[in-house]
Amino acid sequence: MKPLVSFSSMLRAELYKTLRNGRILMILLSPLAIYLLLFLYVTFKGREGLFNYTMPAYEGDPWLMLWSRYTLPFFSLIIPIAVVTLSYLICEIEFQNDNIRALFAHPIAKWKLYLSKTSVLSLLIAIFSILIWLCFVLGGYLLELLIPAYPFGAYAVWGPSIAVWGRAIPAMLLIGVFGLIVSLLSRNFTLPVLLALFFTVLAVFTSNEPAGKYLPFTTLTYLASPHTVAELTAFSERDVINLLFLCISPFIGYRCFTPEKRSLLRNHIH
Repeated sequence: MKPLVSFSSMLRAELYKTLRNGRILMILLSPLAIYLLLFLYVTFKGREGLFNYTMPAYEGDPWLMLWSRYTLPFFSLIIPIAVVTLSYLICEIEFQNDNIRALFAHPIAKWKLYLSKTSVLSLLIAIFSILIWLCFVLGGYLLELLIPAYPFGAYAVWGPSIAVWGRAIPAMLLIGVFGLIVSLLSRNFTLPVLLALFFTVLAVFTSNEPAGKYLPFTTLTYLASPHTVAELTAFSERDVINLLFLCISPFIGYRCFTPEKRSLLRNHIH
Protein backbone atom coordinates (compact mmCIF):
# COMPACT_ATOMS: atom_id res chain seq x y z
CA MET A 1 0.00 0.00 0.00
CA LYS A 2 1.38 3.37 -1.05
CA PRO A 3 1.89 5.92 1.75
CA LEU A 4 -0.53 8.83 1.87
CA VAL A 5 0.66 12.13 0.45
CA SER A 6 1.44 14.59 3.24
CA PHE A 7 -0.54 17.76 3.80
CA SER A 8 2.52 19.96 3.31
CA SER A 9 3.15 18.39 -0.12
CA MET A 10 -0.44 19.01 -1.19
CA LEU A 11 -0.29 22.57 0.11
CA ARG A 12 2.89 23.25 -1.87
CA ALA A 13 1.26 21.76 -4.96
CA GLU A 14 -1.80 23.97 -4.54
CA LEU A 15 0.38 27.06 -4.10
CA TYR A 16 2.39 26.11 -7.19
CA LYS A 17 -0.77 25.78 -9.30
CA THR A 18 -2.10 29.05 -7.91
CA LEU A 19 1.04 31.05 -8.66
CA ARG A 20 1.02 29.74 -12.24
CA ASN A 21 -2.59 30.82 -12.80
CA GLY A 22 -2.51 34.21 -14.49
CA ARG A 23 -6.20 34.88 -13.84
CA ILE A 24 -5.75 34.48 -10.08
CA LEU A 25 -2.80 36.86 -10.09
CA MET A 26 -4.81 39.34 -12.15
CA ILE A 27 -7.65 39.28 -9.60
CA LEU A 28 -5.24 39.71 -6.69
CA LEU A 29 -3.62 42.74 -8.35
CA SER A 30 -6.88 44.26 -9.61
CA PRO A 31 -7.24 46.60 -6.55
CA LEU A 32 -4.13 48.45 -7.76
CA ALA A 33 -5.76 49.31 -11.08
CA ILE A 34 -9.13 50.11 -9.50
CA TYR A 35 -7.61 52.39 -6.86
CA LEU A 36 -5.54 54.13 -9.52
CA LEU A 37 -8.67 54.96 -11.52
CA LEU A 38 -10.53 56.13 -8.41
CA PHE A 39 -7.50 58.16 -7.31
CA LEU A 40 -7.30 59.88 -10.68
CA TYR A 41 -11.03 60.63 -10.55
CA VAL A 42 -10.87 62.16 -7.06
CA THR A 43 -7.79 64.15 -8.05
CA PHE A 44 -9.56 65.43 -11.15
CA LYS A 45 -12.59 66.51 -9.12
CA GLY A 46 -10.34 68.41 -6.72
CA ARG A 47 -7.96 69.69 -9.39
CA GLU A 48 -8.39 73.32 -8.24
CA GLY A 49 -6.60 72.40 -5.03
CA LEU A 50 -3.60 70.72 -6.68
CA PHE A 51 -0.51 71.93 -4.78
CA ASN A 52 -2.58 74.89 -3.60
CA TYR A 53 -1.48 75.57 -0.02
CA THR A 54 -3.69 78.65 0.31
CA MET A 55 -6.96 76.84 -0.29
CA PRO A 56 -9.16 76.44 2.86
CA ALA A 57 -8.93 72.99 4.48
CA TYR A 58 -11.64 70.46 3.85
CA GLU A 59 -14.16 70.45 6.70
CA GLY A 60 -14.68 67.05 8.28
CA ASP A 61 -12.82 63.76 8.23
CA PRO A 62 -11.66 63.23 4.62
CA TRP A 63 -11.17 59.50 5.25
CA LEU A 64 -14.84 59.10 6.11
CA MET A 65 -16.50 61.89 4.14
CA LEU A 66 -14.43 61.86 0.97
CA TRP A 67 -12.14 58.91 0.22
CA SER A 68 -14.44 56.22 1.68
CA ARG A 69 -17.43 57.57 -0.24
CA TYR A 70 -15.66 56.93 -3.54
CA THR A 71 -13.87 53.67 -2.80
CA LEU A 72 -15.79 51.50 -0.34
CA PRO A 73 -19.18 51.35 -2.16
CA PHE A 74 -17.39 50.31 -5.33
CA PHE A 75 -15.37 47.60 -3.61
CA SER A 76 -18.41 46.29 -1.71
CA LEU A 77 -19.82 45.31 -5.11
CA ILE A 78 -16.56 44.05 -6.61
CA ILE A 79 -15.22 41.98 -3.68
CA PRO A 80 -17.94 39.25 -3.64
CA ILE A 81 -17.54 38.58 -7.37
CA ALA A 82 -13.75 38.51 -7.08
CA VAL A 83 -13.77 36.18 -4.06
CA VAL A 84 -16.25 33.75 -5.61
CA THR A 85 -14.19 33.72 -8.80
CA LEU A 86 -11.08 32.86 -6.77
CA SER A 87 -13.06 30.04 -5.13
CA TYR A 88 -13.85 28.55 -8.52
CA LEU A 89 -10.39 29.01 -10.01
CA ILE A 90 -8.60 27.03 -7.30
CA CYS A 91 -10.72 24.00 -8.27
CA GLU A 92 -10.88 24.61 -12.01
CA ILE A 93 -8.15 22.14 -12.96
CA GLU A 94 -9.86 19.33 -11.06
CA PHE A 95 -13.17 20.13 -12.79
CA GLN A 96 -11.70 19.88 -16.30
CA ASN A 97 -12.39 16.47 -17.84
CA ASP A 98 -13.56 15.31 -14.39
CA ASN A 99 -9.93 15.15 -13.22
CA ILE A 100 -11.13 15.11 -9.62
CA ARG A 101 -11.94 11.40 -9.99
CA ALA A 102 -8.38 10.68 -11.14
CA LEU A 103 -7.08 12.77 -8.25
CA PHE A 104 -8.99 10.74 -5.68
CA ALA A 105 -7.58 7.55 -7.21
CA HIS A 106 -4.21 8.49 -5.68
CA PRO A 107 -3.34 7.77 -2.02
CA ILE A 108 -4.57 11.15 -0.83
CA ALA A 109 -6.66 11.76 2.26
CA LYS A 110 -9.70 13.75 1.15
CA TRP A 111 -9.66 15.97 4.22
CA LYS A 112 -6.04 16.94 3.58
CA LEU A 113 -6.79 17.84 -0.03
CA TYR A 114 -9.83 19.87 1.00
CA LEU A 115 -7.88 21.59 3.77
CA SER A 116 -5.09 22.48 1.35
CA LYS A 117 -7.58 24.12 -1.00
CA THR A 118 -9.36 26.06 1.76
CA SER A 119 -5.97 27.13 3.16
CA VAL A 120 -4.88 28.49 -0.22
CA LEU A 121 -8.24 30.18 -0.68
CA SER A 122 -7.95 31.81 2.76
CA LEU A 123 -4.44 32.99 1.89
CA LEU A 124 -5.63 34.49 -1.40
CA ILE A 125 -8.49 36.30 0.34
CA ALA A 126 -6.11 37.60 3.02
CA ILE A 127 -3.69 38.93 0.38
CA PHE A 128 -6.58 40.47 -1.57
CA SER A 129 -8.05 42.18 1.50
CA ILE A 130 -4.69 43.44 2.79
CA LEU A 131 -3.89 44.91 -0.62
CA ILE A 132 -7.25 46.72 -0.68
CA TRP A 133 -6.64 48.06 2.82
CA LEU A 134 -3.08 49.23 2.10
CA CYS A 135 -4.13 50.95 -1.12
CA PHE A 136 -6.91 52.72 0.76
CA VAL A 137 -4.54 54.09 3.42
CA LEU A 138 -1.68 54.98 1.09
CA GLY A 139 -4.08 56.52 -1.42
CA GLY A 140 -5.42 58.93 1.20
CA TYR A 141 -1.96 60.08 2.23
CA LEU A 142 -0.97 60.53 -1.42
CA LEU A 143 -4.08 62.64 -2.01
CA GLU A 144 -3.00 64.94 0.81
CA LEU A 145 0.39 65.41 -0.87
CA LEU A 146 -1.28 66.45 -4.11
CA ILE A 147 -4.19 68.40 -2.59
CA PRO A 148 -3.09 69.95 0.74
CA ALA A 149 -6.67 71.07 1.47
CA TYR A 150 -7.52 67.43 2.25
CA PRO A 151 -6.11 67.00 5.81
CA PHE A 152 -5.86 63.21 5.83
CA GLY A 153 -2.92 63.29 8.20
CA ALA A 154 -4.91 65.13 10.86
CA TYR A 155 -7.28 62.20 11.40
CA ALA A 156 -6.60 58.71 12.70
CA VAL A 157 -6.87 55.99 10.09
CA TRP A 158 -4.70 53.01 11.05
CA GLY A 159 -6.73 51.87 14.05
CA PRO A 160 -10.23 52.46 12.58
CA SER A 161 -9.31 51.02 9.19
CA ILE A 162 -7.86 47.87 10.77
CA ALA A 163 -11.05 47.49 12.82
CA VAL A 164 -13.22 47.86 9.71
CA TRP A 165 -11.23 45.34 7.72
CA GLY A 166 -11.20 43.05 10.74
CA ARG A 167 -14.98 42.94 10.38
CA ALA A 168 -14.83 42.56 6.60
CA ILE A 169 -12.37 39.65 6.43
CA PRO A 170 -14.64 37.03 8.14
CA ALA A 171 -17.42 38.00 5.73
CA MET A 172 -15.03 37.65 2.79
CA LEU A 173 -13.88 34.24 4.00
CA LEU A 174 -17.49 33.13 4.40
CA ILE A 175 -18.29 34.32 0.88
CA GLY A 176 -15.25 32.37 -0.31
CA VAL A 177 -16.49 29.16 1.33
CA PHE A 178 -19.93 29.81 -0.19
CA GLY A 179 -18.33 30.14 -3.63
CA LEU A 180 -16.31 26.98 -3.06
CA ILE A 181 -19.38 24.96 -2.04
CA VAL A 182 -21.41 26.11 -5.05
CA SER A 183 -18.44 25.49 -7.35
CA LEU A 184 -17.99 21.95 -6.00
CA LEU A 185 -21.65 21.14 -6.50
CA SER A 186 -22.14 22.79 -9.90
CA ARG A 187 -18.65 22.28 -11.39
CA ASN A 188 -19.14 25.37 -13.57
CA PHE A 189 -18.23 29.04 -13.42
CA THR A 190 -21.58 30.61 -14.26
CA LEU A 191 -23.72 29.52 -11.31
CA PRO A 192 -21.40 30.71 -8.49
CA VAL A 193 -20.95 34.11 -10.13
CA LEU A 194 -24.66 34.54 -10.81
CA LEU A 195 -25.49 33.68 -7.20
CA ALA A 196 -22.81 36.12 -6.00
CA LEU A 197 -24.35 38.84 -8.18
CA PHE A 198 -27.82 38.06 -6.86
CA PHE A 199 -26.79 38.13 -3.19
CA THR A 200 -24.72 41.30 -3.73
CA VAL A 201 -27.73 43.10 -5.20
CA LEU A 202 -29.88 41.74 -2.38
CA ALA A 203 -27.33 43.00 0.14
CA VAL A 204 -27.60 46.55 -1.22
CA PHE A 205 -31.26 46.63 -0.21
CA THR A 206 -30.96 44.73 3.09
CA SER A 207 -27.75 46.16 4.59
CA ASN A 208 -29.55 47.95 7.39
CA GLU A 209 -32.48 45.54 7.71
CA PRO A 210 -32.67 43.07 10.64
CA ALA A 211 -32.63 40.10 8.27
CA GLY A 212 -29.53 41.45 6.53
CA LYS A 213 -27.23 40.47 9.37
CA TYR A 214 -27.66 36.79 8.41
CA LEU A 215 -26.21 37.40 4.93
CA PRO A 216 -22.41 37.87 4.83
CA PHE A 217 -22.68 39.96 1.66
CA THR A 218 -24.47 42.68 3.65
CA THR A 219 -21.47 43.13 5.94
CA LEU A 220 -19.55 44.61 3.02
CA THR A 221 -22.37 46.86 1.86
CA TYR A 222 -23.03 47.94 5.47
CA LEU A 223 -19.40 48.95 5.96
CA ALA A 224 -19.53 50.85 2.67
CA SER A 225 -22.66 52.84 3.55
CA PRO A 226 -22.64 56.15 5.47
CA HIS A 227 -22.05 55.50 9.17
CA THR A 228 -20.06 57.03 11.97
CA VAL A 229 -16.60 55.71 12.80
CA ALA A 230 -17.97 54.17 16.01
CA GLU A 231 -20.64 52.27 14.06
CA LEU A 232 -18.15 51.04 11.47
CA THR A 233 -15.61 49.80 13.99
CA ALA A 234 -17.95 48.37 16.66
CA PHE A 235 -18.18 44.56 16.82
CA SER A 236 -21.88 43.69 16.45
CA GLU A 237 -24.30 40.79 16.16
CA ARG A 238 -23.70 40.45 12.42
CA ASP A 239 -20.01 39.77 13.13
CA VAL A 240 -20.90 37.04 15.64
CA ILE A 241 -23.18 35.42 13.06
CA ASN A 242 -20.45 35.59 10.42
CA LEU A 243 -17.97 33.89 12.75
CA LEU A 244 -20.46 31.17 13.68
CA PHE A 245 -21.27 30.48 10.03
CA LEU A 246 -17.56 30.52 9.24
CA CYS A 247 -16.99 27.74 11.77
CA ILE A 248 -19.78 25.60 10.33
CA SER A 249 -19.39 26.19 6.59
CA PRO A 250 -16.06 24.33 6.08
CA PHE A 251 -17.69 21.10 7.25
CA ILE A 252 -20.50 21.63 4.74
CA GLY A 253 -17.92 22.25 2.03
CA TYR A 254 -16.07 19.07 2.92
CA ARG A 255 -19.28 17.06 2.55
CA CYS A 256 -19.48 18.36 -1.01
CA PHE A 257 -15.85 17.57 -1.74
CA THR A 258 -16.17 14.13 -3.35
CA PRO A 259 -16.48 13.14 -7.01
CA GLU A 260 -19.73 11.34 -6.21
CA LYS A 261 -21.59 14.42 -5.00
CA ARG A 262 -22.14 15.83 -8.43
CA SER A 263 -23.71 12.62 -9.73
CA LEU A 264 -25.86 12.34 -6.61
CA LEU A 265 -27.05 15.90 -7.10
CA ARG A 266 -27.71 15.32 -10.79
CA ASN A 267 -29.69 12.16 -10.09
CA HIS A 268 -31.69 13.95 -7.43
CA ILE A 269 -32.57 16.74 -9.86
CA HIS A 270 -33.57 14.29 -12.60
